[in-house]
Amino acid sequence: MKKLFQEAHKRSLWQVLGIYMAGSWIVLQVVDQLTESAGLPEWVPSFALVLLLIGLPVVIATAFLQHRGPAHGSATGPVAPAGESGSAADTGTAAVAGSVAASVAADTADTVPRKLFTWRNA
Repeated sequence: MKKLFQEAHKRSLWQVLGIYMAGSWIVLQVVDQLTESAGLPEWVPSFALVLLLIGLPVVIATAFLQHRGPAHGSATGPVAPAGESGSAADTGTAAVAGSVAASVAADTADTVPRKLFTWRNA
């Protein structure tokens, strides 16, 4: 449990949660005022609350996943110089291609949730 709180603190989840709660309170106050003054139906404030509750886990997941920085997609490693021919260059190129393929496969599984949970989508 202590580790969970440390991760939340490290990833600024408390700040995101506080900002979301403050924004939600403002939205609910505006919806309440519009319901009274503009004659909106009685179900509108309840519906707004349900939408805000549905959005809360999405925002928390986005903050958790987007904290890690840019996706790990850079494939750096030794590359054989252009113009070399022979088995040493071919072996080096094949090794780099194999490591790049393994890196891309591992990064694809890691970045799928990160591509889904972006601040723009949230």
